[in-house]
Amino acid sequence: MLTTSNRLRLVNPGASGEDVAAKKALETVFYDVVLDDELNGYFQTVFGKDLILQRAGPAPEYHCTEPDEFERGLNISVRDLVERLPETPKLDDQGDGM
Repeated sequence: MLTTSNRLRLVNPGASGEDVAAKKALETVFYDVVLDDELNGYFQTVFGKDLILQRAGPAPEYHCTEPDEFERGLNISVRDLVERLPETPKLDDQGDGM
């Protein structure tokens, strides 16, 4: 029998295990500046761009920037975060290659 709760579960199944794992990974990087710098180093080697985590705002997001366009880590200026970083391409918009 299809009860009300089962119908709701079909429409909104909730977070998958992959979604939860991805969120936990991003939260780990959010609090670990050393790991963030290490990931940026790999990203620079492969793609020639900086990877900057926007920590301000409703949800953390990675942005792809030209090398040395922004200060990194804790030295990044709040003004740059608020004014310029949102205008740079988001990692999620770059496609599966990145």
